[in-house]
Amino acid sequence: MLLFAQLEHVGLTGAARFIGAVCFYGLNYMREKTSLSHAVTFLLTCSGAIAYYSMWSGLGVTYKTTDTTPRVIFWGRYLGHLITYPLVLVDISIVFKLDNAQMIALVGYDLVMFMSGWIGSVSVGSHKYMWWFLSFIFAVLVIVQLASILSSEYATDNSKVAPERCTCDLSLASRC
Repeated sequence: MLLFAQLEHVGLTGAARFIGAVCFYGLNYMREKTSLSHAVTFLLTCSGAIAYYSMWSGLGVTYKTTDTTPRVIFWGRYLGHLITYPLVLVDISIVFKLDNAQMIALVGYDLVMFMSGWIGSVSVGSHKYMWWFLSFIFAVLVIVQLASILSSEYATDNSKVAPERCTCDLSLASRC
């Protein structure tokens, strides 16, 4: 019964992401000149909706019975986050006009974080904790780099608009 309750929640989240994808598609193409930031945001919400739909339909779910405590692994979540979170970081890089080195470092840290978390979730035995610890270390690296970007941007220019700060703050909060 617990699995069905989790799948209902996943279906609602996927529907909300699909509605968001439609909104960003409309926002991008109602403008005179399309925006790269809106296009990236559309792609990330659309891929997130697809990932959550795969979990809701049962395709992105597997049962791990080989460990001491059997559990459900939503691998569609890891796949979705492997696509969407780097796109969020690219979106932040576009908004804050970061150079390519900072953007590639952020995306690289994020990819290693999610891959090691996924390997830890499917591993059996005590070495899975090392994978999760590695994922935690790279999450800290992403948080530190985002916090330094945010603090340096606002230390030099206090006239930044609130949506840019909100985007970066939400990305920081979702990591914690």
